[in-house]
This record gives sequence, C-alpha cells and structure tokens, in this order.
Amino acid sequence: MPRGENGEGQFGSAELGRAFRVTSRQLQYWAETDLVRPEIVGHDRVYSSSQAAVVGMIALFARKAVTTPRLRQALRGSVHSTGKRLQEVIRGKAAPVAILTADNRIKLCSGQRALTAQVLATAGAIVAVDLDEIRNTLHRDSVKGAPETR
Repeated sequence: MPRGENGEGQFGSAELGRAFRVTSRQLQYWAETDLVRPEIVGHDRVYSSSQAAVVGMIALFARKAVTTPRLRQALRGSVHSTGKRLQEVIRGKAAPVAILTADNRIKLCSGQRALTAQVLATAGAIVAVDLDEIRNTLHRDSVKGAPETR
C-alpha cells in the first residue's frame, strides 16, 4: 500500500475493488455522486485510508440492499469527517459496527455496549453492518490476493 504525502495509506480503484468486492463502475458512480471523494491523479482515482474505509462501509451497506440515495442522505456532505471517525472506530479494540437508522443517520459504535445503547435509543428499523472486514483490509500491508471483482 503506497503512502501519501501525509503518511496515510493510499489505494487505487482496482485495489479497493478487489478488497471490498465492488466493480470499478460502482466506485466511479460513488465518486460521481459524492459518496466518496478520491483524489484524481492523472486518469486514476486514488483513495486515502479514510476514504477507503468509507468505500468499505458503503459496500457493506450496499450488500444489505441499502440504496445509494439513502446512503447519500445519511452521509450528507460529511464524507471526510465520517471517514476519519470510521478510522478511529476500526482502530479500536472493540468490535466495530455501523448502523443506519430509520431517519437515515449513520452511527458508528465500538463494542457491544455502545451498539446496544444505540439500538435502544433508535426508533424504527435499522440496518447494521460489522466493520471487521474494513479493519482487516486496511490493516494489511496490501490487498493482493483478495477476491477478484467482475
């Protein structure tokens, strides 16, 4: 994983696609609709670690049939801060979980107690995703050997 000027890991589209089992078209669409904000280097999109974490979270929610418009509303221009907070949560020792509430807010939880408290405080249906896949992917030196995307 190459390092950017700020020392943060950087990921290319192909690398993230393999890691999170998403197509390059999905990544392009998410960038075009401002769900993620990769840096454009030449003709390539390059994702910081925090943006890669957001890509992973979006992919996990998408596998649970959460729509792009709903995710866009949940992120509401806070992609950068969500990515930074997401990194903090997945770096922790407790099991990281993200939940999407009925009122389209993303809540990041570290550990069972935080998750239980959040679920009890949330009215209506929620969608929860385990963020360990993101943790495991971003803590490897490379995502080589991850499943290929078709």
